Amino acid sequence: MPNSFAIRVVFLDGKEMKGNIAPADIRENIGWIYEDVFKRLEEQMPPVLSFTESETISIKQKIPQNPLSVCTALIEDDEGNITPNIRSH
Repeated sequence: MPNSFAIRVVFLDGKEMKGNIAPADIRENIGWIYEDVFKRLEEQMPPVLSFTESETISIKQKIPQNPLSVCTALIEDDEGNITPNIRSH
């Protein structure tokens, strides 16, 4: 198994985040790995409105500390073919 994997996240606006990650971190610490991604997503999330009898309150949405997530590794071969590596835990 390699010492690290290259990781690349492409947002809808075309901006990218790149880096390297250890295999154990993908399995065990998924939250902090994607912390910057979660922050960018939170910035784009619309507020939730809470209505009372006298006022409407705007509440900023937050992604929970331990969100439900699915991580699929994509493996690229020498010819550029990309295959998902799906495993159950």
